[in-house]
Amino acid sequence: MKSLAPCSKGGGGRRLIQIVLAAAAVYFFTARPARGQFLQEDRRRDPALELFNQASVGSIAISPKGEVVAGASTGLYALEKGAWRRLADGKIGKALAGGDGALYYSQGDRLLVLKNGKPEPLLTHDLGEIADFAAGSRGLFLVSGPRVPHHVSAHRTDPLPPRKNLRAYQRAGKAAPLPAGLDDLYVFSLAFEEKSGFWLAARQGLFRWRTGDEPVRIAPPGEELWLLGETMDGITAFPDQTVWYGNDLGIIQFDARTSAWTGMRPDTHGTPMVSVQAIARDAQGDLWIGGPIGAARLAKDGQWAYYQGPAWLPNDHVLSIACHPDGRVFLGTAAGLGVIEHRSMTLAEKARHFDELAEKHHTNRYGFVWSVYCREPGKIETAGESGYTDNDGLWTASTIASQSLRYAVTKDEAARRSARRSMEGLLLLERVTGIRGYPARSCARADQVAERPELAEWFRAPDGKHVYKGDTSSDEAVGHYFAHALYWDHAATEEEKPSLKKHMADLTDHILEHDFTFVQRADGEPTRWGIWNPERCWKWGYYWYSSGLWSLCILSHLKTAHHITGDARYQEAYLKLIREHDYARRTMNQKVTIRGIENHSDDQMALFSYYPLLRYEEDPSLRATYLESLKRSWREERPERSPAWNFVYNVFLKNREDMKESLDHLRDMPWMLYDWPHDNSRRRDLQLKPLLAGRVEAARGFSMKEFGPYTFTDNPYPLRSGGRGAEVLSPSIYLLPYWLSRFHGLIGPDD
Repeated sequence: MKSLAPCSKGGGGRRLIQIVLAAAAVYFFTARPARGQFLQEDRRRDPALELFNQASVGSIAISPKGEVVAGASTGLYALEKGAWRRLADGKIGKALAGGDGALYYSQGDRLLVLKNGKPEPLLTHDLGEIADFAAGSRGLFLVSGPRVPHHVSAHRTDPLPPRKNLRAYQRAGKAAPLPAGLDDLYVFSLAFEEKSGFWLAARQGLFRWRTGDEPVRIAPPGEELWLLGETMDGITAFPDQTVWYGNDLGIIQFDARTSAWTGMRPDTHGTPMVSVQAIARDAQGDLWIGGPIGAARLAKDGQWAYYQGPAWLPNDHVLSIACHPDGRVFLGTAAGLGVIEHRSMTLAEKARHFDELAEKHHTNRYGFVWSVYCREPGKIETAGESGYTDNDGLWTASTIASQSLRYAVTKDEAARRSARRSMEGLLLLERVTGIRGYPARSCARADQVAERPELAEWFRAPDGKHVYKGDTSSDEAVGHYFAHALYWDHAATEEEKPSLKKHMADLTDHILEHDFTFVQRADGEPTRWGIWNPERCWKWGYYWYSSGLWSLCILSHLKTAHHITGDARYQEAYLKLIREHDYARRTMNQKVTIRGIENHSDDQMALFSYYPLLRYEEDPSLRATYLESLKRSWREERPERSPAWNFVYNVFLKNREDMKESLDHLRDMPWMLYDWPHDNSRRRDLQLKPLLAGRVEAARGFSMKEFGPYTFTDNPYPLRSGGRGAEVLSPSIYLLPYWLSRFHGLIGPDD
């Protein structure tokens, strides 16, 4: 590592300008998104970081040139050409890029400087172990420590009486006098900034000192003594002359230009945590904080994002944060070093990534598309083929729909091929049962049966080559009709349309011939959930709460069948349900649930039914009813911030409500869709729902950044979520809302 010693007189100004211009160029070209772009976040999983496994990384320093050093319990390390080189052994206290441009670090009671990548001793603190230090631009150092331990009594934890722990030193190690007002302080943390000078967070309050001037104690206004708190940790000063620190109630900002205080607490500013130990600002100007329960970022629009768990961090206790000019954020934790990278991209580029991911990893031999499972968590290259689920048709429908819309927008034959391959799987689900119009939930090769623990749920197919899952539910019907509607409208060739018509006719005839039910058994008894019959829906107590949903579904299915086949019988059945059984009006009861019972699978069924129904129904009166039903359902769904729901609502209600929430959801979706565990239960900023059915849930759906990826049928409100990082969800959770919004012109190709 080259020396970062102070510039010689006469050339310092020129060198400073060069450093500033270089940093500005790095920011402009690597961190700042161009118009229509956003910064995609992802945790860097670099084998080089394994060097820090289980090491406590208490400090990270980045020089004006972008050189990175990390101080850990196992030594001091420098990042050089992608690899970490050990510079010093033993436990490191703090590493710091000084105001003079040099890199310093403390070890025990010693302060050292790096010259040409080698440590050189500077001074020894005569009070003992160094807790914190700040390096001025004129060779003056303020050093504090040791920190006073806490005395634990039988009833409470009390700090021992404060004692002086501050010293000033010259570069040569010689003690320098402290001015009156600073010589009797017990200091928690220190910072230096060229314009505003030294900042001291002490038990006696907040102090500012510029050499040559008298130190100033800065008192909070009025009765706002909470702005000081019991401790004042992580004090950080920025070039805009604001200084920040954390205390036991929140994070505090003091603006030296205006003398204004801003106290950010969970109840006033949505701060996710208190007892903050690390503060930094990234190339975008966003504020990062870290503490015992993870890290958080405050964007310039005032919105917080929370980073916790192995999706983002090697350990939840964040001790230090440093932001690189190229956009990387280094987070030192109690057990390892984490790095969050930012890549500037458009939503279209992210869609290409997910299209490639689905093609490479998520499509099995039958064209079904769903999650894959990794032998090693976080390593998709160890994943096997996409497995078999209870609703292969429903999940695969999302892919058929997204690729059909993609083809409609781009005319890319790869999209059509992808949609066709999955559509062939959907057609197989009906053929394999040997029951005309009755689709299976899933199918597999017969030689795989012996390997499957759920053997009792599978049936031998008449062809002798397959087994299939029966007891098919209304979920599967929704998937078939939704997928056929979009594929027929946007991707089907003339050669394919006869087979598609036949499938739609067979499926719909089966439902009509069995009195609006799915029937697999010879005794004619319907499957448990394949029921749209007026008698059963309205009079059987077991089904009444789903009656609004099933009215919506069957009307959508009949309308889709009529649209594709042109057979008047389906339109007649549709109108009969409306006129004789009031099915259109009953759709207004869609999303009427028992308090505390929330079925998110039903929500997906409703979404996939509204779309074709409103696409094909032209009668003004019926459309008005369905639109009111959609409005009502969307108001209930709105707290989830689902882009799919929002976009369908935007399309048919001709508005742009919640577009920011929708786009933020797509931007926040992880780059890789691993089911890492997330724990939001320790956050201080959450508003909770009233206690329902013994569950504690957030009042609003979580961002995928904070919750992890989830499907259209998942509950986004629980405080704990995810698995162990071994499941990789299907990219259709991004691709369907994205291509839906593109097809309908809600967003453009450059967004």
